[in-house]
Amino acid sequence: MLKIAVLFTNYGPYHIARVSALHEHCHQICWNVIGIELARSEAEYAWKANLNNITFPLISIVKDRQREEVKFYQLLPKLYSTLRKVEPDVVVIAGYFGSAMIATLVWSLWHGKLPILLSETTETDF
Repeated sequence: MLKIAVLFTNYGPYHIARVSALHEHCHQICWNVIGIELARSEAEYAWKANLNNITFPLISIVKDRQREEVKFYQLLPKLYSTLRKVEPDVVVIAGYFGSAMIATLVWSLWHGKLPILLSETTETDF
């Protein structure tokens, strides 16, 4: 069974809706989708998502502090440990701005996993 990990800094309602739809589609073709977030909360986006009814497994690397309070050197071993435990075949990485996202890309390439980078498009991109 193909395993897809989808990494965001923090899962809000938008992310949950999108990954739920991906999970539903992938489940039909016997693929497994797992959500991973760097932290359960962050100051930049203070949304509170209801996790009670999500249809996919969601792993929060940091549960007890906001993302901005965690230093990269503290996050990196936890991130890599989580990726080793999940053992995804494909890693979907939301953006390439943050150090943790670049570290996830490096981990994916180092371990022979297929990385998919998501990026925002703006008017100035064209």
